[in-house]
Amino acid sequence: MSQGDGEVSRAPLHRPRGALAARFTAPSERRAIRARPVGWAEKLRLWCRQNPVAASLLAAVTLGSAVGFWHLSLLSEHLVRSTALESAAQQSEMLEVVNALYSSKVVERLQSHGVVVTHDYAARNGAIPLPATFTIESGEEIGRQSKTGILFRLYSDSPFRSRTDGGPRDDFERSALAGLRNNPVLPVYRFESFQRRPSLRYATARVMKADCIGCHNQDTNSTKRDWKVGDVGGVLEIIRPLDRDIARTHEGLRGTFLLVAVVSGALLFLSGLVLAVRSWRAS
Repeated sequence: MSQGDGEVSRAPLHRPRGALAARFTAPSERRAIRARPVGWAEKLRLWCRQNPVAASLLAAVTLGSAVGFWHLSLLSEHLVRSTALESAAQQSEMLEVVNALYSSKVVERLQSHGVVVTHDYAARNGAIPLPATFTIESGEEIGRQSKTGILFRLYSDSPFRSRTDGGPRDDFERSALAGLRNNPVLPVYRFESFQRRPSLRYATARVMKADCIGCHNQDTNSTKRDWKVGDVGGVLEIIRPLDRDIARTHEGLRGTFLLVAVVSGALLFLSGLVLAVRSWRAS
């Protein structure tokens, strides 16, 4: 710098080189920096922060619809099961009443006239079936004529010798015998797949009465001859397929599902309308 003439002289500027030059390069000479693309999750988060009312309404509609569909699904299953249980209980009571009526009004009256009452009545001229045999064959006939596939089975762990299939066949039947011996009043039931069909298995106790003791303790075909009144002699099981009930219930609830879908769609439309109004006011 020269002070004699009052002028200021500047040192010549030198153009930076290398890494330093890259830092001071003009913007037009720099390479374009590409921004990281924003994902849909980030866009959704930003939109929710900018539109809290619409976001809350959308969340409420979505959650409410999901809960509604879930509840209707549970309701469908509950309706099927409760209806099946009520139906099986009525059928079991009906068979019990018919058996008691046959025993008291038919068997006792005909026995007093010398009519033979036996399990092999078909092979004896003029004979009639025992009450247990009558119940077994009635259940089999109902099962053959039933369009729903319902089955009836009477079994015991002390069946007559002539009944080669009269004992328990599987775990449920063994559990039913044990449970009903422990509490003859309370039915034993289970929902499970039976012969590849969703089914209800409903078992009730066959309790020995005074008019049953004579036959079971005196008949040479009996495998147990010390029965007492009140003993659980066997189990009456009703096997009720549920596939048709499930199909009917789903068909009936289809309209309810449609109504929920319409309401959900209307709420979503209102959410969109709120968003549109807010955007219009903001602009």
